[in-house]
Amino acid sequence: MKSLLITLSALALMVSCKPKTPAAAAPFTFNKPGGAPISPTAPAAMTLFNPLSSPSFIANPTVTLSGLVVGEMVKIYRNSTCSTLIGTTTATATSMNVTLSSLPVGTHEFFTKTTNTFTTSACSASMLSYQYLGVAPQNATSITLMAPGTNPSADSTPTLILAGVKSGETSRIFIDPACSTVYGSGVASGTTVTITSLAVAIGTHNFYVNSSNAAGTNVCSGALYTYQYTGVLPTSATNLILTNPETSPNYDSTPTVTLSGVANGDTVELFSDAGCTTQVGSAVADYTSNAVITTSALAVGAYNFYSYSTNVIGSSACSSMLGSYTYSGPPPTVAVSWIANRETAVNSLGGGYRVYYSRTNNFDITTASFVNVPFVSGTAPTTVNFNTLMAGITYFKVQAYSALNAPNLTTGSQSAASTQFSVNIP
Repeated sequence: MKSLLITLSALALMVSCKPKTPAAAAPFTFNKPGGAPISPTAPAAMTLFNPLSSPSFIANPTVTLSGLVVGEMVKIYRNSTCSTLIGTTTATATSMNVTLSSLPVGTHEFFTKTTNTFTTSACSASMLSYQYLGVAPQNATSITLMAPGTNPSADSTPTLILAGVKSGETSRIFIDPACSTVYGSGVASGTTVTITSLAVAIGTHNFYVNSSNAAGTNVCSGALYTYQYTGVLPTSATNLILTNPETSPNYDSTPTVTLSGVANGDTVELFSDAGCTTQVGSAVADYTSNAVITTSALAVGAYNFYSYSTNVIGSSACSSMLGSYTYSGPPPTVAVSWIANRETAVNSLGGGYRVYYSRTNNFDITTASFVNVPFVSGTAPTTVNFNTLMAGITYFKVQAYSALNAPNLTTGSQSAASTQFSVNIP
């Protein structure tokens, strides 16, 4: 019995001396004092890479993310809750391009979330707006000459056949690489469309195209055809109209006239004598076959106008009389008055009136000419002198404004425009 107790005690001693297994170490999740993990870095900016601008016909645009931290993952979304994912990248540089998933037609705002080893950021504010227009119209892929039968030619209005277009879409032709001035258009039937150009000037011209459908207009193509117009002897203008002022006699010493029946690119000379020796103006005719000429200063008196045209081929004969104009001398001074607005703010510093005027009856003040009549002292003036008005009827409207709100601001104290009134200058 005694020996058994000793044995048990020895066993207990042996058990108590067995080394303990150390507790597992907690994972290391802190990287700066205070125990907070590093927050992921939001992109500094998002810009369009392809296309370069919005709106566009590209359904899956490529964007550039800048200000990234290498190793962090950035996800791009098209909703403010960051639930509709459209693109992902893991940064290998501080700037990365990301091609997004195809978007539905419409305007979209792009948002981001960034993830690093420790955590994920909240959804960002909108970083970029992009409008996807839909399926792009189909530009022509080639142009052939239908008429005239030769190139170069003395025909200033060639007829062209555009191929590779889409039925029902509108195609347009241009002679500048920016596709800024339309020289002809047509609606495609099948895969071709035939278009006759407006008159081109003497010289060699490249033709460019773009097409439109319900979604919008495609970009300008490259040069698809080259045509040389050799020119013919110019013809004199066949008609002249007064453009500004529109009536005669009048008080403008430098009237503007429009001459028609001339050829694009020809220089049109304007004269005040039947022999076409006293030149009073000139201009180059445009693609509308018109030349707009503002005369040199005329002396008081009556004038008949004649014209001839020149180009590299030669000159036309002097025309018959095309029109006439009488300059009556400097315009009279016309005093325009209105009933005073008694509002204190109108009749104090910063207040006053705006007087709108137009040759058009029932005109819109937002597009009309005007003069400001500001408060000076006492009360704002209710009369203003005009010394540039032409003969005939000029219409007026007056609007009062206060010191609290100058004209063109959208809130504050501006009166409605007055009832229209007019002055007839003989």
